[in-house]
Amino acid sequence: MKNSSRNAKLAAVTALLVVALAYVMVWRPKASDLADAQRDKTDLTEQLAGLQAAAASRPVATTVDPSAKALRLAVPDQPDLANLLRQLNTVAQHAGVDQKLVSPSPAVALTGSPGSSVTVTISASGTRAALYDYVHELSGLSRLFVVDKISVQESGAAGAAGDSGGPTPTTGQSASGGPLQLDLTGRVFLTTSTTASDVDG
Repeated sequence: MKNSSRNAKLAAVTALLVVALAYVMVWRPKASDLADAQRDKTDLTEQLAGLQAAAASRPVATTVDPSAKALRLAVPDQPDLANLLRQLNTVAQHAGVDQKLVSPSPAVALTGSPGSSVTVTISASGTRAALYDYVHELSGLSRLFVVDKISVQESGAAGAAGDSGGPTPTTGQSASGGPLQLDLTGRVFLTTSTTASDVDG
């Protein structure tokens, strides 16, 4: 009877030891890991909230890419002929030529690509050097301007440059001593297909 009671107590003690050992070896490390994970989650949540608050208070960038701005000036979505005329007048004054005529035609849709073009006819007079500078400076416009055709002749005459009525090599003027006449045809472009009624814009 005593042995049986002692065995029962021993079994109870052994069971307690097993539970204690399991707690020390299994549960306590896992509980510690769970606590660490919870702390990490809390820290990350706080960091995320801080980043979101900083992003919300940061001013929105309004800087325009210079290359994109230059492209819009070169090929706008509207004819903007008034601005083109101002640029051409500035070039004529700088080159020292008398710009007599600037005549835009209705916009025409481009073939095989989006957008449209406006043909511009220009007549101007001046010395050979002045007319050369004028044509050269057309390539420096902020608006893309493609020269398709050029003719230079004696002002008021039908003979082309290089004929008997053409400019003399020393003065850059016509044989009669007057200024030379420049007739030029070029094009400007739009990103949109524009109707003829829009060209006045």
